[in-house]
Amino acid sequence: MLACYSTAALLVGLTITAALLDSATLWSLLSAIGEEFAYIGLTLVLMYLVSPELGIAVLVAVLFSGSLNVLLKYLLGIPRPPPELWRAPASGPGLPSGHAQVSTTFWSSVSVSLKRKHVVTLSAIVVLSVATSRIGLRVHSVYDVIAGIAVGLTVGYTSMILRKRLGVEKAALLLALASAAISYRNVVLDYESSVSASLLGLGVGIAMSSPLLKRSAQTLKTLTLKRRSFLLLLVVAISVATTVLTKNTPLWLKAVTHTALGFLIVSTPLIKRAVQHSF
Repeated sequence: MLACYSTAALLVGLTITAALLDSATLWSLLSAIGEEFAYIGLTLVLMYLVSPELGIAVLVAVLFSGSLNVLLKYLLGIPRPPPELWRAPASGPGLPSGHAQVSTTFWSSVSVSLKRKHVVTLSAIVVLSVATSRIGLRVHSVYDVIAGIAVGLTVGYTSMILRKRLGVEKAALLLALASAAISYRNVVLDYESSVSASLLGLGVGIAMSSPLLKRSAQTLKTLTLKRRSFLLLLVVAISVATTVLTKNTPLWLKAVTHTALGFLIVSTPLIKRAVQHSF
């Protein structure tokens, strides 16, 4: 609880300071909190150290939100502010803001699930800080970030409703397949094809491994914190290596490697148990 309130206070201080100084450096620092792949990393922390069910539910929500964001941007085709005003690199149309949308999806999903005041407070502060930073960097308008927050809230709440009504396995399968389908369309239409190929692969990999979710979660819960932390570091290391090594590879190879990564994220506890029992 104290950590949440302390982090929230720090973010408020940074946001106010960035606004007073109009510092592009501070705005960029706050904007980094809204990166899509940063939230995929945070979902792994949730999955391996907090709750496997919550982690996978939030992960598929983030994947779906990221895929949907790319599609909405290009379908709507609403431009960003003039490029000469930008204070950070940006590409593609502006509405809805991807940083604001994915950030809101993650934090609303977590808040709805945990229903704790300090988590809700931190969630709101993070989203507002990220949204404000995108305006401060002049790569998005107020309307862009408002739309991003609105779509993010819709995806976050919907994903948690699906989890409660369908169960973790079916909800994860549904959202993973939806994310993969949208990302496939994005790749075909050349809508941010590199990122879309990665999201496509992750969606397919998680959909393929959905029958293993229950057993994987049960196995993970039997492990000590030390062993779960080791598995987390292993999966994060493999995820980072996959992202770096496939940065400039053909789209089909990027999709295939990320499919394997998606499967690995879910099945690592079962792989560990199988290897352990074989010796």
